[in-house]
Amino acid sequence: MTPRTWLVAATSVLLSSAPPARGAVIDFGGSVLGGNDAVDFSEPGELDFDAEYFLTTPILLDVLLEAGDSMPELAFSAFFFNSSPEDWTGFRITLLGGPTFASVGDVVPETSPFFSVAIRPDETSALISFFDFPEFSGFTLGHPTDFPDDIADGLDWYLAMNGLGPGDRFAVELRATAAPEPGLFALLGVGLLALLLPARERILNRR
Repeated sequence: MTPRTWLVAATSVLLSSAPPARGAVIDFGGSVLGGNDAVDFSEPGELDFDAEYFLTTPILLDVLLEAGDSMPELAFSAFFFNSSPEDWTGFRITLLGGPTFASVGDVVPETSPFFSVAIRPDETSALISFFDFPEFSGFTLGHPTDFPDDIADGLDWYLAMNGLGPGDRFAVELRATAAPEPGLFALLGVGLLALLLPARERILNRR
């Protein structure tokens, strides 16, 4: 074996034994799940996770960028499951610590056919609003990689890193807005009536 052949072979062995570059990881040790649950499926260049809500308290994810995330934009996709006793009228995703929304793509609700997506002017927050039919099952954001049929469709939600790179952290707040229960409206009506009756009696007594 010539020195050149030996060098090529050694280089091939080193490259094949090198660990693959890891992508963004969610540090659940530093996350606040608020009684809910989340599972990380992120890959190099993509933040991908499932989040299941048993309560309507917000989820705050602590994201660590790793070697596979040395690019100006990070793809973003997720499943959001509503296992809480309340339907959702809206869902807000807020980026904290530097990133902004570079592009906004598909939202696929399980039960609500009418919705809108609005981005705040500073591009740090996306609000998904469900109309007429509150969402009671959950929805898919983008094209999660653990859904094989969607991989060929490409990714369409992207986060601009704005100078962040491997070793940096940012947070994602996930906040669901629950639809008021019909019983709550009745309770508010009774409370309002209780406040108005004494005022009416005072007015009548003055006459």
